[in-house]
Amino acid sequence: MESYRQTGEARPRGAEEDAGTQSASVTGDGALRLPVGAEEKLKEDEGAFGRQIDKFASGELSRNANVRVMTTPLALKLAGAEALPIEVNTDTLSKILKGKHADQITPERMRQIPRALTNPIMVFKSATREGSLVVMVNLTAKDGSTVVVPLALNKDRGTYRVNELSSVYGKSLEGGSVAARDRWFVDQMNAGNLLYANKKGADLWAAPRRLQLPWTHATGKGSLADSIKDETDLVNALNEANENIVKPTEAYYQTGEPPAGDGDAKRGAIRKAAEEPGRELAPREADALAAEWDGRATRGFTWTRMSGSAAIP
Repeated sequence: MESYRQTGEARPRGAEEDAGTQSASVTGDGALRLPVGAEEKLKEDEGAFGRQIDKFASGELSRNANVRVMTTPLALKLAGAEALPIEVNTDTLSKILKGKHADQITPERMRQIPRALTNPIMVFKSATREGSLVVMVNLTAKDGSTVVVPLALNKDRGTYRVNELSSVYGKSLEGGSVAARDRWFVDQMNAGNLLYANKKGADLWAAPRRLQLPWTHATGKGSLADSIKDETDLVNALNEANENIVKPTEAYYQTGEPPAGDGDAKRGAIRKAAEEPGRELAPREADALAAEWDGRATRGFTWTRMSGSAAIP
């Protein structure tokens, strides 16, 4: 069995594909197995984002356009993020794939981001940007460094809010040693910035680097090991969220609450309304609005043709 370790350009085991799984679980190497319906929804997000990356690479996307990545996964919600759409601007994609980080991140790596975010190794609050997270994922950059994904939370898009993917890069230090760049993660833990950890995955990451993570020598009430959310909390939250699901296809990975009122059905109805002849609201924007106002009835929306936006009467 392939371990949780970072391996070349292969698909990350951040959220393992298992068509027969009926409940969430974590394997001994830290891989997350999603319920079958949740896995299918994650595949849909992967596929949709992958197609956008292909369009970007071929020059089909305009500058300063916002691209949907996925819905914020539950692991990031456990770290304090709201379950909003995650978007990335095409100007940011240019920086990642054609500019500053092109020597580290490939289009194939970018396609793997939705699955990697679903089961991150660790999540930190940013020490330099208020209201941001730094997500350590189970991917390796071309220079061998561990990939991190900074997210700016609750960004206003005018008619809706998102968690914005502000970069993707390998955590390396210019002129620094391999040990120094890996030590950065431990320093963030010691500084009190750790919000979530897949402890099994983190231990496997740390072992070949000969790094001792704080929870290995401090246990009990009030310790770091006791105070942060981990993969056990993630599995429990996923199973609790899906315990009332009757059909496997209704399972999901995004949030910690059951889909009261059938949020997916509402999203579909809003998408259908947005795609009617004469409507100018893009389907991606409709998805984002549905996630933002998931608790409101679909009939509560009116579509504004001139502005291409939605309003609540």
